[in-house]
Amino acid sequence: MTSQIHNQIVSFIWSIADDCLRDIYTRGKYRDVILPMTVIRRLDAVLEPTKDAVLAMKKNMDEAGINNQTPALCKAAGQAFCNASPFCLKDLTSRAKEQQLKADFIAYLDGFSPNVQEILEKFKFHVQIDTMSESGILGAVIEKFVSPLINLSPLSVLHDDGTERLPALDNHSMGTVFEELIRRFNEENNEEAGEHFTPRDVVELMADLIFKPIAHCIKDATYSCYDGASGTGGMLTVAEARLQSLAQEHGKKVSIHLFGQETAPETYAIAKADMLLKGDGEQADNIAFGSTLSADQFPTRQFDFMLSMRAAGEDRVEAYADRFGVEFYAGKKPWEVPVDIAMPCATQNELDVEDAVMLVANNVRYYVEAANMPATAEALKLLRLSPRILTAGSKASGSGGVVVSALEMVQNSVRYSWSRKEVDDRLRSIMNNIYDLSAAAATEYDLGYDLIAGSDIAAFKKISEAMIAQGL
Repeated sequence: MTSQIHNQIVSFIWSIADDCLRDIYTRGKYRDVILPMTVIRRLDAVLEPTKDAVLAMKKNMDEAGINNQTPALCKAAGQAFCNASPFCLKDLTSRAKEQQLKADFIAYLDGFSPNVQEILEKFKFHVQIDTMSESGILGAVIEKFVSPLINLSPLSVLHDDGTERLPALDNHSMGTVFEELIRRFNEENNEEAGEHFTPRDVVELMADLIFKPIAHCIKDATYSCYDGASGTGGMLTVAEARLQSLAQEHGKKVSIHLFGQETAPETYAIAKADMLLKGDGEQADNIAFGSTLSADQFPTRQFDFMLSMRAAGEDRVEAYADRFGVEFYAGKKPWEVPVDIAMPCATQNELDVEDAVMLVANNVRYYVEAANMPATAEALKLLRLSPRILTAGSKASGSGGVVVSALEMVQNSVRYSWSRKEVDDRLRSIMNNIYDLSAAAATEYDLGYDLIAGSDIAAFKKISEAMIAQGL
């Protein structure tokens, strides 16, 4: 698709809003109609050539009393989705009465397979049908989208003599048209700017930061990429394109599976629709709905790459707790809540003496530092003096991050890539050794089970022995 054709299609769809919606919707609400209608029209155009085959298959299965018809209908359609209604979208333009048009349009939408139904549900599109029908613009909107002036079909539109009048729109080109509409709407709605749209150059930079350092390690293999706050799916598609490009530069062939999770219904619908419009039916099924934090939809799956961008805004933990029904303790620190294990992992000196007293009073059994010196010296001293608390300091417990960096540098220096298991095994072995040395040093110097003192002594001995070996 040339840039001229791309711009013509985008501009035509964009103009539908001004032509049909201006007096009914505010500009910020145009997207509520235009985006789902763009999805509907593209799917309609893709399914049109196999409509007769789908209806014939449905008739046969109805007569045979088969209830689960979706897999067979999708196969007849040759797509990951189908529509079993007796209509194509262009059939509805002949309806003279508004009520009949509305009824047939709803019947048409209800004929889509469940994966498309979910997208329309998350768009809340049935609400817009009521608004458009009551305002008398439903027919005009449908007529605009089936206009002969644009072609959203994967097949060319021909003149009577067989020459091409309008070029075909392949899946990739349709995806770029849809992404451009998303971008324009995001920029148009200033009050939402940045809420779920990260500038493309920022996404490309993030992808380069992830993939370029390991470009020489890419193999002929299958890779998975995950975005836990996937928004409209832009990060995943850019990451896929960047990884493919780097693989080609290094003479490798890769297959990339995209996974995402999104908690906002509309942006989830956009991401899933974008995958379908690009012909990635399987990828669309990998986009899950819900909060990554409280309702992880991929709890047992491991991914090769992950990238996410936190949405801008003034979100607070309390709002999250209210939305998802989890406990929230207003005005309190986590150390006030009775627990067995306390793991400060945010900032330096976040835990003071008052907090340490609270941990002791709450009978905490394990105190493990997962940040760089998260407790003040006085607070750590108090925790170490408590006979009921096992304390692991940041020097030892936090060394895992340093170890991972060291393992990465070793791989880069020898231009070799270890498997996930190899890295995990090496990390586990090193961390077990650190623990053994710390516990042994504490025992040797009659310090009981003081792992902090033991790790300090073990580190000092290791450094001093190395200095002596070097004649220093």
